[in-house]
Amino acid sequence: MKYWTRELEYLFDLNGYVVISNYFSADTVDRLKETLVRLENIERLPEPLVHGKPKTENTAYISNIAEAGPAFTSIIKDPCINEIINAVMGGYYRFNHSYAISHGLGGHTTMHMGGSPIHPKANYLVHGNQIFSSLTKAVIPLDNHTVDDGCFCVVPGSHKSNFDYGDTFNRKHPREHPSCKALPAKPGDLIIFTEALQHGGLENISGRIRRTIFYCYSLGNVVDWGGDLGLVCSKNLMTISDREIRDIVALKGRL
Repeated sequence: MKYWTRELEYLFDLNGYVVISNYFSADTVDRLKETLVRLENIERLPEPLVHGKPKTENTAYISNIAEAGPAFTSIIKDPCINEIINAVMGGYYRFNHSYAISHGLGGHTTMHMGGSPIHPKANYLVHGNQIFSSLTKAVIPLDNHTVDDGCFCVVPGSHKSNFDYGDTFNRKHPREHPSCKALPAKPGDLIIFTEALQHGGLENISGRIRRTIFYCYSLGNVVDWGGDLGLVCSKNLMTISDREIRDIVALKGRL
């Protein structure tokens, strides 16, 4: 393994996330950002991209961003992401969905997940020295993510909470959680976390647009997230000519 080390293993289990600084090149980030900016400024998105949440003057939520072009699609098979996903999901996983969030002034994401020992879609455990995170995400900042810009935030260790009180803070503003930790990041950084971790996005008070893309990997036999957010893998993605991507996206049978 090139990226997954004993140190990363320790930190992922301890905190529920790891940060790899300066992973993506400036050219890659620029290509992704250029496309996302263009998508933010059109009303009718090309299928299968959809506005998972109503677009506002300061906020855009675009579902299925992995299908926005080759630069986005290739991330599905990114070697670092897949090595870490493989390590924390026992080798049995698939790419499940993706989305982009662009937050302007006042935009934020309420705290969610965490605070309960078991969640039907995202749980975390360690057994026999094997980490098992049933839903795991990669966060890729495309702009400077300072605290004032409303950066990604987490409650370290909440993925292992054994008491329900933490759930009291779900769906509330990040400032209401006494243990919320900001994770400032730069374009090209990579954050990978277990969805069982309580997380969200701080309020943007700078007025600068904070752009982020998210790639989610589930257990191999779990169907697309779907729902009101419209998070799916299109037929084109399921049958793409790139065999490596096709294998990662495919629904799996038994181990």
